[in-house]
Amino acid sequence: MSKKLLFLSFLWLSMVSVFANDLPIVDEYDELSNDFRTRFEVAAEWKPVKNLSLSLAEEVRLKNMSSNLDRLYTTLDVSYKVYKYIKVGVSYSFHAMYKGADAAEQWQFRHRGRLHVTGSYGVDNWGMSLRVMPEVTYLDAPTNPLEEVNPEWLMRTRFKVNYSFNDKPVDPYLSVEMFNPLKKVEDNTAWLNRLRYTVGVEWSVDAQNKFDFYYLLEHNMGQEISHTDAAVVRTHQNGLNHIIGIKYKFVF
Repeated sequence: MSKKLLFLSFLWLSMVSVFANDLPIVDEYDELSNDFRTRFEVAAEWKPVKNLSLSLAEEVRLKNMSSNLDRLYTTLDVSYKVYKYIKVGVSYSFHAMYKGADAAEQWQFRHRGRLHVTGSYGVDNWGMSLRVMPEVTYLDAPTNPLEEVNPEWLMRTRFKVNYSFNDKPVDPYLSVEMFNPLKKVEDNTAWLNRLRYTVGVEWSVDAQNKFDFYYLLEHNMGQEISHTDAAVVRTHQNGLNHIIGIKYKFVF
């Protein structure tokens, strides 16, 4: 009888411990915020053989009404056109994120790898493309596994439409892209982190010099998870970033 009583006591204590750790979830909703940002990119592309492209790009991003440095991106990409309508590639990006002069650590670093597959098709002067791009991002900093996934896995899907003039070196385009998390912490229920809408124009000055001018509307709608002694707080983001960008590419 004493052994049975001891077993039941142990079982009861275990159940109490489990339910004590089962904290209630409190949902909070951010008010809509707006920020104006700018991006500047310079890239070099080399085509050593037919259908193979190598590129190296450096990008600067500004935030807070374009008054503060946000981050620096360095990206190496390799892509190959396997078929008339299909291109595949891989890329690596190094991110240096500036946290401000008053932060304990002024810089934070990330490493990102991508695999991208793009299918494209044209009808007369119109072109359409669909790109799927799984990516993984590792943050070189300590994180709380209950609040943040590190590395972060995402699936990005972009649909783009462009128009090519017969007698003009400019191609206007529209695109929409969504970001879907592939791995989340336990209390994160968001299936969509971000939406991007882009309108722009690509300008081929000549065979070697190309520009891309664009406006990008980015809607952040993910969830931030934080744990307290009393509850799990799930904050639903709602931010709009209005982004003006310029890209320059030199093709060898």
